[in-house]
This record gives sequence, C-alpha cells and structure tokens, in this order.
Amino acid sequence: MATISNVPKDTALLIRVSSTLSLTGVVRQAGAPVDLTGATVDGKIGATVITATITDAVNGKFTLEIPPAAVPVVVSTDWYLDLTDSLARVTPLFKGPAEVV
Repeated sequence: MATISNVPKDTALLIRVSSTLSLTGVVRQAGAPVDLTGATVDGKIGATVITATITDAVNGKFTLEIPPAAVPVVVSTDWYLDLTDSLARVTPLFKGPAEVV
C-alpha cells in the first residue's frame, strides 16, 4: 500500500479562514517513491473537493494548496486525500478531522 512519507495516516488539519493551506508530500511504497505518472491525488474537506498538483511524478511528489476561497464555512468537519493510479485504483492516503478557525 502506498503511503505519504512523514505524514501520519490520520492527520488533523487546523485551517485559518483567511490563509492558504499548503501541504507537500511524497508517496512511497516499501520505502521507494511511487511513480505518479497518470495518477491523481484528490479528496474533500467537508463537501469541498480538493485536488493536489503532481510536481514530480517519477519521484512521487505532490503539493496540495487550499486557498481561502476553497475552505468550507463550517467550523468543524472531516477531510481525506486519496491516490487514484493510472488504472483507476484508489488508495486512501490520509484522513482526519479539520477545524476552521
């Protein structure tokens, strides 16, 4: 199973209403980077869809930026991020509670 290095699978987010949340990750399997060519990394914060940018597909790197306009108005919700590979297989990367302050 693929995982994001240095990010716990259950990760709580604290989002400031007027700030951009930036998260950079590397997807690894058995310690080696996973080639993300043809893959997507996306999920939701509450009902808001979030999509990461693959920044270095061969080395499994991506960046997720959530601008203030995309942050849900709710104070407390859940979030998740999944990897969908080029064969449409979905691997949950991480999830957790999200709090907007």
